[in-house]
Amino acid sequence: MEAKKSYLTKEILRITLEIQTQFPELYVLLSETPLIPSKHQEEINLNDLRQYLFSIIKQKKDFEKGIKQFKMSRYENDSII
Repeated sequence: MEAKKSYLTKEILRITLEIQTQFPELYVLLSETPLIPSKHQEEINLNDLRQYLFSIIKQKKDFEKGIKQFKMSRYENDSII
């Protein structure tokens, strides 16, 4: 179980660092997605870590998708002129 926690923690750190370097404007918003233990437990468990990892991965993918759509719309608008 500790090995899984360690793996998830390392992945969270890796994704967070990617977001920090590639998308600083998204990194600022990560504080709005805190890692909080389950209501019935005092410590953060594997499920909490898993859910947090999935949430920051989804935020990163959604942000990347939004940037691509924005660039595409700018390109399309520029080509009309």
